[in-house]
Amino acid sequence: MRERFRAWTETLETFVLGVIFEKRRGTRAALVRSLLYLCSILFQAGVKVRRFLYNVRILRDSTLGVQVIAIGNLTVGGTGKTPVVEKFARDLRDAGRHVAIL
Repeated sequence: MRERFRAWTETLETFVLGVIFEKRRGTRAALVRSLLYLCSILFQAGVKVRRFLYNVRILRDSTLGVQVIAIGNLTVGGTGKTPVVEKFARDLRDAGRHVAIL
């Protein structure tokens, strides 16, 4: 059962990636492409509404009460962020700071 599910998800992933990269043609590919486009429009609308709510101060930023250091871009992998984070954490800990990595 587990292997069957894994095979099905891999097949689906391959199909969707083929649709995204426009290697797949046909009715099913067009339907999936349309569904993905609709989802992107809904996501864009959600982001715009959220941004508007922050701009008119209905939603507000909150502080954590501690310093936060953000390293790197979460959408890009393989750029060596982990060793940099470890180095910063060690240096800060050696300087007597309390460190948490999330």
